[in-house]
Amino acid sequence: MSAATESEFELPSNPDHLKRIKGAIEEIVGHERFRADKQESIKDIKTMLKEEFDMPPALTGKLVKAFHDDAYQEMIGANSTFEYVREAVLGDGGQEDDSEAA
Repeated sequence: MSAATESEFELPSNPDHLKRIKGAIEEIVGHERFRADKQESIKDIKTMLKEEFDMPPALTGKLVKAFHDDAYQEMIGANSTFEYVREAVLGDGGQEDDSEAA
């Protein structure tokens, strides 16, 4: 089933369907607000790292990507500073410590 274009869309007349559409839109709006709040928090943390530790934003971005995507092996060849900082921060070769979570 392909989606109708905006001009082809026919609004359902069933009140239950309209209620579900409204609920879905409200849920999306909530997620968008949450995402915007998180983006602002991320920006604040990056600013703190730059101001307090003089950490370059590009290095912060690489570290976040490595922690999030486990893309470390692809990145180490490109930047020895990145490798040094990541090893110093993680101290375990990139594996998360599950012992603290238990």
